[in-house]
Amino acid sequence: MGMLGFEVLEYLGMAKNNGEICAIDRWDYVFAIAGVCTSWRAASLDYLNWIKPKIGLMPTQGFCERKLNVSGFLSYLEQDDRFWSATTVYVPCGKADRLYYRDVKAICPAMTTLIHRTWLMMNGNLEYVLEGQGRHPCYRVYKHDKEYIQGETAWIKYSWDGKYKKVQEEHLVQLEHLVLQKRQPKRTNFYRG
Repeated sequence: MGMLGFEVLEYLGMAKNNGEICAIDRWDYVFAIAGVCTSWRAASLDYLNWIKPKIGLMPTQGFCERKLNVSGFLSYLEQDDRFWSATTVYVPCGKADRLYYRDVKAICPAMTTLIHRTWLMMNGNLEYVLEGQGRHPCYRVYKHDKEYIQGETAWIKYSWDGKYKKVQEEHLVQLEHLVLQKRQPKRTNFYRG
């Protein structure tokens, strides 16, 4: 690392006095300093090479407002054998649209916890929850700090208002399982007599 780049990392709390990189939660700073000059770019590349093996296995606090490249993250999980036996996987970015729990579970079969700051969809399929005599469209969702019993209960997100609720799995049905009754027009006789 160039001396100036090292001093920047030390000032931001990302490196110790001896040059050892120590912090893994300053992602936004890395991209900010990488665009300033060549020596700062070299320092940020050393930092990124040090942090890359830890992505997904350790919590990070940067990138809260950044959008996750879902296909890139999934291919990263597939390339590293450590995720095959990992029980906890951390999603590094705050916005993870189209990241489904089932896709990560397929790559990481030993995973029991997928940590993300917001709700994640289980599979993206529209289902219906039967409540009373009506059925309401919803999606199954997952969040690491919300308890559920696999096969008995599930968390759902209603499609019309976005509210979350814990329901019994027996009340959830998919569209192909519903028997949709076609309305028959009522025939009337307008002529009397």
